[in-house]
Amino acid sequence: MKVQCPKCQGNFELDAELHEEGDSVECSSCGTELFVVKKGKKLGVAESFEEEDEDSQGWEG
Repeated sequence: MKVQCPKCQGNFELDAELHEEGDSVECSSCGTELFVVKKGKKLGVAESFEEEDEDSQGWEG
């Protein structure tokens, strides 16, 4: 699935089969360390694991 980096807005692939909530991943565009977060059934990425603000998260679309 495609996700968006909340820092650089770059899109990259997140393999839901390999990653689960709490895993760290690296943005392929800017190199920022991001964390896999889950809301409902959707996975996304955030700059911190406790991130609550959906506007700053890269949610699958």
